[in-house]
Amino acid sequence: MDDATEHLKQEVAALSERLQILEAQVAELAIVNTPPPPAVPTATSAQNAAAAAPHQDSASLPSFVALPSFVVKSDEGRSLENRIGSQLFNRIGIIALFAGVAWFFKFAVDNGWLGPLTRIVLGLVVGSAIVLWSESFRRRNYAGFSYTLKAVGTGVLYLTLWAAFSLYHFIPASVAFVGMMLVTLLNASLALAEDGELLGFYALLGGFSTPLLLSTGLDHEIFLFSYLLLLNVAVFVLIAIKNWTPLLIAAYPATVFYAIAWYVEHYDKSKRGITLFFAVLFWISFASAPPLLYRWRHADDDARHGSWLHVVLPVAHAVIAFAFFCALLDSDLAPSTEAQGWGALVFGAAYLALMLLARRDSAHELAFSLSAVLSVAFFTLFIPLYFSGRPIIYGWLIEGLILVLLLRLSQSEYAPALAAVPLLLAGYDLLVYDSFHKIQMQTVLANARFPCFVAAVAVLTVSELAVRDKSTWSKFRVGSILVANLLALVAVSREIQTYWQASPTLFAERFSYSVWFMLYGAALLVVGFWRNSAFLRWQALVLLAFTIAKVFLYDMANLSQGYRVLSLLGLGALLLGVSFAYQRDWLQLRLRQRA
Repeated sequence: MDDATEHLKQEVAALSERLQILEAQVAELAIVNTPPPPAVPTATSAQNAAAAAPHQDSASLPSFVALPSFVVKSDEGRSLENRIGSQLFNRIGIIALFAGVAWFFKFAVDNGWLGPLTRIVLGLVVGSAIVLWSESFRRRNYAGFSYTLKAVGTGVLYLTLWAAFSLYHFIPASVAFVGMMLVTLLNASLALAEDGELLGFYALLGGFSTPLLLSTGLDHEIFLFSYLLLLNVAVFVLIAIKNWTPLLIAAYPATVFYAIAWYVEHYDKSKRGITLFFAVLFWISFASAPPLLYRWRHADDDARHGSWLHVVLPVAHAVIAFAFFCALLDSDLAPSTEAQGWGALVFGAAYLALMLLARRDSAHELAFSLSAVLSVAFFTLFIPLYFSGRPIIYGWLIEGLILVLLLRLSQSEYAPALAAVPLLLAGYDLLVYDSFHKIQMQTVLANARFPCFVAAVAVLTVSELAVRDKSTWSKFRVGSILVANLLALVAVSREIQTYWQASPTLFAERFSYSVWFMLYGAALLVVGFWRNSAFLRWQALVLLAFTIAKVFLYDMANLSQGYRVLSLLGLGALLLGVSFAYQRDWLQLRLRQRA
């Protein structure tokens, strides 16, 4: 008996120990996960609690009450089957319900069951009932399904109000407009109260659908654009309060759609002033509000680079807004490029102001970079729109030099690329496009072309010197030196061509090019020794190698006997001098190599 009692005590002690372990595990689970509502710890009550709390993650429950995966609400870890069942079928269900309601009304009308007034009253009642019914699902933590019902209910209300105005003419446009605005405000208030971004999107969709549903084909420019402006201000307020930045994905395209549709349908020159006024307001609002709101929301975060939306939207908005301004500024006969040039200048100044504003706050580097890029782009575009001919090249050179002097103080990694844009355009015009090829040059050096080349070489040289001590500008410096030397070679070569046009002598002209290449290579080598620049010396050696190839492969075959002799003598003397300089080791290159 004593043995049995002792054995029973041991069993009780083991069970107690296991119970303590289970209690500790349950306590840990209660800390990590939200505990279910308190219930009597029985099997039946546990099953009821599991059924009443379908939103609880099954990973937070013991294995014997774990919920099936298809009951879990969270999107994390959902299978493809679950996504199809809960999301894809949800969207299709909304469409099916709308189609079913529409076909039911058509069927009822065709059979004379419902009169016009009855249809309108029934639509308002059904839509309101669906919205109220959706709240019961939200209280049970079925937020997604609740949003779906709200979308269906408010959609029915919109369609009913539209039918009352457009089909049956029971109410005027003003009453229908007020009713649709009330539905939109209902969705917006529910979105704020329930913290539902999807409801905010539904409200936005309804708000932008209202002018389209109530359109009578008449021109109400001031009312339409005032309404769209207020609607976008409401979007900015939602972004400021809730940080629902993706709402811009719907708001901006809808605004552009209405602007283009109105322009195509109703615009004429007499409305230019009012249209420009609203265009400026929309341009400023979309150019400044989203970056400012984003910086304000993320002032204490490390999210400095934003999302793709903060890159695509500013660039797309700048392009679309400028194109719209150009369309408004066109004259009746031909495009007014001068007016469009001033428009580009205003755009550049505005984005420059945004860049300076973003510089004060380092919380969002992306806003600074994008504003800088857009500012440079519009300033660069202003030059060919406003000027023509040689002033375009000078304008780009001046702009490039100003950018170098301003941006060399910036720590942005994009600063060298921005400064290089107008300089590259000027170089392209001189080397490739060649604005002067149609001009018959009569005077060597004293012509319109040569000063442009000289100015370009001078600007590139000054730019390279200005950023010599900036390590982040190393690639810019290399490019500036290479392009400057190339421009110098091409400039004098074209002057040689102009000189011999007056008295054509083929052999003399070919010989002149060889002499110029040799002299410039020698001068470049001297400067490389003087500035102790291996980069310049290597350029000189490459140029001399090209000259050697030209003399032996081209001049020897095409020049006359006398010019051949002169080419060989000059090249030989130059190469011996270069060799002597390296043999004397004036720069002590061998000692540096050993060190």
